[in-house]
Amino acid sequence: MRELSAGASRAAAHKRARRHVRSTRTRARRAGTVHVRLRLTSAGRAALARRGRLPLRLRVGFKPDSGTTRARTVRLTVRP
Repeated sequence: MRELSAGASRAAAHKRARRHVRSTRTRARRAGTVHVRLRLTSAGRAALARRGRLPLRLRVGFKPDSGTTRARTVRLTVRP
């Protein structure tokens, strides 16, 4: 049996992590709010059924026609 350091165990856990939401893209027709429909993967649906709620951290990016790309991490909780 081998003991892992804190950093190594965190890296191993990150490697095992499953994606709960499918990647998606959408195009903004004009300035303002854009609605994006999230689609859970089978692992995400199973986790939601098991726990009753599913906290997520999503990486959201915005790429304007001209200028630099912006990205932000957003936290939200999915409930049935």
